[in-house]
Amino acid sequence: MTELNKENADDWKEKLRSAFISAFSGNPQENIQVYTEVGYYYMCCAPSSLYKYYSDRQEKLETVKHNKMWYSAPCNFNDVFDCDMSMDEEGIFQSILQMYPDKRGIREGSPIWRDLLKTCRQQIRTFQSSYDILKSRVGISCLSESDDSLLMWAHYANSHKGFCIEYDLDKMLQSSYPDFDIRNKITVIYQPNMPTIVKEDFNDIFGIQKKVFGTKSLAWEYENEIRLVFLESGIKHYSQEIVTGIYFGLNIGLEERNLIINKLKRKNIKFYQINRTNNSYKLSCSELNESDIYNYQIISQSSNMIVDNYNVLYLGVNKDKITMQNFVNEFRRGKYKPTNITIYDDLRVEKCINKWSSQTTEEEKQILAKHWITYAPFDIAPIIWMYPES
Repeated sequence: MTELNKENADDWKEKLRSAFISAFSGNPQENIQVYTEVGYYYMCCAPSSLYKYYSDRQEKLETVKHNKMWYSAPCNFNDVFDCDMSMDEEGIFQSILQMYPDKRGIREGSPIWRDLLKTCRQQIRTFQSSYDILKSRVGISCLSESDDSLLMWAHYANSHKGFCIEYDLDKMLQSSYPDFDIRNKITVIYQPNMPTIVKEDFNDIFGIQKKVFGTKSLAWEYENEIRLVFLESGIKHYSQEIVTGIYFGLNIGLEERNLIINKLKRKNIKFYQINRTNNSYKLSCSELNESDIYNYQIISQSSNMIVDNYNVLYLGVNKDKITMQNFVNEFRRGKYKPTNITIYDDLRVEKCINKWSSQTTEEEKQILAKHWITYAPFDIAPIIWMYPES
């Protein structure tokens, strides 16, 4: 989305938010007007990409690798009020009374009045039972319009140790897979009160779905959510081109990042690293290129109460100081303890390093000179020492 469109979208969202709050405290005709404005907004400013935050790397990575996604039933959502509703029993009852031509004969408390009230309540219970069955069967994909939400990264991506997947919305809606049975696309509205079903709603079943599946408490507004409703919950297959990008959290380890990239790099997916923005509480992202995808192996690791020590076999082509500095910075990303990092490109180096200098042979000195690349001590970070610098 361009900056201009994003500004327009933000303006529209604020207008719609205010309109919804006022409309749901008013009459049903105002609701219709608000839904009309929502439709207009999404024709003009609908996002082309949607995002899903993940913390469980292994399980979710396999679903992406095989072009699959899990769609949960609402009864499994983390919001205990999600997809709940209230019924305007009084309004529905009054609409039933209006159907009788001789309303004067129906006095409050009279037998016919009590019979009609009982019938009304039975119909409401039947509707609620049918809705509960629907709520236990449908599958809903909960996606966000934002890839840079501080709270979403904290709550759904394991405090930035996870990742976020970018989906192409248009391609999702056009998917031809038989089990990709989208029935509705709903923009979630956040408001103070639970949605109320009124008599006019019974003329539009899809409208009821949008109203109930697409309304949440203001407490969840930060999710900025769009929902795709499917006929049934479970695993769905989609076309490979639907996934267009993967964003890595600030605290994801380099090993995890490399594993994800190596598994998915042949799928024409772009990879991004989330970064801090200087002097701001905002996040930014930078696209990763081949020079950011490091080829290495951790040969050994030891720890004490103060520091972790790593011996790393570096298999990349570029070994200049800038490349090594960037590698060390990325390697330390997401690690809680200070780290000493010894980097070399020949396994013989480790045996040579572990000997006292007085015992090192000339051949071993040559091995060190050629293949010991870098030492990065924790106590002078971010400075690194390039062997054989003095």
